[in-house]
Amino acid sequence: MTKDQDREGRIARRALSALSRRGFREGLLGGDRAWLAVWVAVTLWRRRRRGRGGDVVYLEPLTLGQRLVIEHQPPPLRGRQARRARREARRQAAAEE
Repeated sequence: MTKDQDREGRIARRALSALSRRGFREGLLGGDRAWLAVWVAVTLWRRRRRGRGGDVVYLEPLTLGQRLVIEHQPPPLRGRQARRARREARRQAAAEE
């Protein structure tokens, strides 16, 4: 994804958010049918896009006896937790010597 495409995506998301907020406020709460239609259209479009699922990362048929293992690695520690973990590692290393 190029920098221009990312920028265009952000602009489009901001525009849709603004339309959604105004459609909700003016249409649903205010009673204006045109803005209500805008809000419904944006909401349905977002739900449809969200329901598509993710991109296919790996696709290969499994034969009999094969297995697929999916693992999740926790994110790296940051900030205070990372400092605490380093401190504990140093203490353990010093205790072992």
